[in-house]
Amino acid sequence: MAWTDERVDFIKSEFLIHNRSASQIARKLGDGTSREAVCGKLYRLGVRRPETQRVRALPRGRQCPAPAKRTQPRVPAPPKPKIPIGQLLAVPELTDTSTLISLLAADARHCRWIMGRKDGASYVCGRNKPLTGAFCADHAALAYKPPKRSSRKAK
Repeated sequence: MAWTDERVDFIKSEFLIHNRSASQIARKLGDGTSREAVCGKLYRLGVRRPETQRVRALPRGRQCPAPAKRTQPRVPAPPKPKIPIGQLLAVPELTDTSTLISLLAADARHCRWIMGRKDGASYVCGRNKPLTGAFCADHAALAYKPPKRSSRKAK
């Protein structure tokens, strides 16, 4: 893109006479000309809008009107859990770990339902599970809710 005399005259006339913005001028020019290129060229040429087209500041002593107060929509509070959160997140301490597997020893075929902790180690159920999912059938029933049935009838 080269700034020929015709292109420079075009952006000057569009900017000053037709009161177009730099992005509108860039679209009219095409050829990959960007808004920033038009702004830069106008700046380097020293082209500015006439005083009558500029936004003027308020005279001294006069203030802008106060903006209208916006009220935030009231968001309802989340429902209180029936069980305290501390009890939900607490993992029980175990006394007997003979039938369980350490979490680090569990592999892809073992159920990963955490049963508790003992001496800083977590223990999991360890029963065989299906190929997909992380839990055996009993624990998957506790962990996952069945999908809701649609009330709409198929046509």
